[in-house]
Amino acid sequence: MRNPDGGSSAGATNRLYKNNRDGTFTDVTEKAGLVRTADVTRQAGLLYTGNTRWGSGCTFVDYNRDGHLDLFVANYVDLNLHKLPKPGENPYCNFKGVPVNCGPRGLPMGRNYLYRNQGDGTFQEVTVANGISKATSTYAMTAVAADFDSDGWTDLYVASDSTPSLLFRNQRNGTLIGIDTTKVEISEANIILQVSRLSQERFRCRIIVIS
Repeated sequence: MRNPDGGSSAGATNRLYKNNRDGTFTDVTEKAGLVRTADVTRQAGLLYTGNTRWGSGCTFVDYNRDGHLDLFVANYVDLNLHKLPKPGENPYCNFKGVPVNCGPRGLPMGRNYLYRNQGDGTFQEVTVANGISKATSTYAMTAVAADFDSDGWTDLYVASDSTPSLLFRNQRNGTLIGIDTTKVEISEANIILQVSRLSQERFRCRIIVIS
């Protein structure tokens, strides 16, 4: 965080202010337990040092029912700013005959990742071992976890932009398998995924596009 003079302020943190409903606010950051704490990304095994990823959504899911919440991360595109196609360079970089920047079509698709909670404050990437990496690549957006087939094991659904969405069914053995969806393809990026329980056996996934 930077101070008003533009310099870095040691120990600075975001603040939470409670509305007093009288035109004033009270700083309750410390009381709410939101004072800046140590960054434990590296210690938790979640630090990534490769090419920049375009993370688009994530969800916690206890996919192996060990009582510890695992982490699924969806990535939109594999974006390399030094290798971007130029406007008009390929068919996806044109709009009605006018050269435009590509995106998302015309850009490499991102890869989704699953991290297993080790139960000791750390995570281990299990994308390949779990089967997530076998799914068809898409421009993944919002992800949600729910027991879609009511078998007592949590599944994953990933809404995608311009490409079919993904449904991962829990195999109850530490793996998830991608199954065919209704081939929903969306050409807008402003996506909200809403999951509703219709009955004990049925769920409904609605993809809401905000234009």
